[in-house]
Amino acid sequence: MTNSTLTTGDLEAIMRQHEIPAREWGEWSALVFQGKRPSNELIHRLHHVGNYAAALNSILIELSKQVKHIFPPADYKPSPRCRKAS
Repeated sequence: MTNSTLTTGDLEAIMRQHEIPAREWGEWSALVFQGKRPSNELIHRLHHVGNYAAALNSILIELSKQVKHIFPPADYKPSPRCRKAS
């Protein structure tokens, strides 16, 4: 997979790796490339089915490779004001 962008071929490879049925690839493609909201059924699977969650995680990892900024930085320390009160 490339470091600059996620391609349709990359997405299909992730779908095959995580055994996502081919009939659902269109909805995943719309989510990843067009930002279309997933159906309630896909949302449920993303939250409750292991291979769906793993596929989403793999996609997010690939998309994150484009981002140069890493958060939090190694020297990050939250201020005391940002912490929740006990």
